[in-house]
Amino acid sequence: MIADTEASPLSASKLEGSTAPVGLRARTSPEVRDLVAQHQAVTARRPATTRETAPLSTAAGGPINMDPATVGNWGQTDPPASAVAVFPPSHVPSSPPTASDWQYAQIDYYDANGKEVNTASYTGGAWAVTTTQYDAYGNVTLTLSAADQAAALASSFPPGTATTLASVNVYQCDNFGAIDPSCDNNDQQYQVLTDTYGPAHTADVDGTDETIRTHTAYAYDAGAPNSDVNAVGDPYMLQTSQTVSASLGDGTAATPHHR
Repeated sequence: MIADTEASPLSASKLEGSTAPVGLRARTSPEVRDLVAQHQAVTARRPATTRETAPLSTAAGGPINMDPATVGNWGQTDPPASAVAVFPPSHVPSSPPTASDWQYAQIDYYDANGKEVNTASYTGGAWAVTTTQYDAYGNVTLTLSAADQAAALASSFPPGTATTLASVNVYQCDNFGAIDPSCDNNDQQYQVLTDTYGPAHTADVDGTDETIRTHTAYAYDAGAPNSDVNAVGDPYMLQTSQTVSASLGDGTAATPHHR
């Protein structure tokens, strides 16, 4: 059996140029040619995935509404500008796809900068939508799972609930041994991930149920030589430790309570 890999395809012509002993090539080349032919035949018959453009609203023929007003319902500030539907080999859609086709596809939504901001897949009789948001430098600042998005939409205040259920990343600048929160375009290249906050949830804290986020804090350049200046004059920007704690409250600036 020939494995299906990304390596260059095996060919008889390559084998004929082999430096293996002539007698060995004479005995193996016909068998290898047969295997190569079989593999090529299987590959030619293998169905491919189908990619189609997905409109951003049902009125335009798309699977779901992903316009700015709709995504704003769960607090998304960077709406999709385009979408691509990827259909599996088991379902070849109409062109363009019809309403009955979309449920078989994975839909990837992209913002105006080409960043993937949402995915949608049809599962359990409903669309499951994930969200990813970025800062001005392309760093992922927020992710919201499909389950948490659904929970937010079912709440009395979806945007606020989505914010508390999202995972949040915080970036600051490595300022030669100190962390500087005031990054701008002039020192953006020194930006590092300093904190992550998981979704808000209820947990027992010293015998009392509290709303917390799991908080991971990252430290950089501890013990760095030359006052944290490397050979080209930049900070090392090497993560040297991380600390996990429980941050009390549903925000990302609450008082930490170490576990």
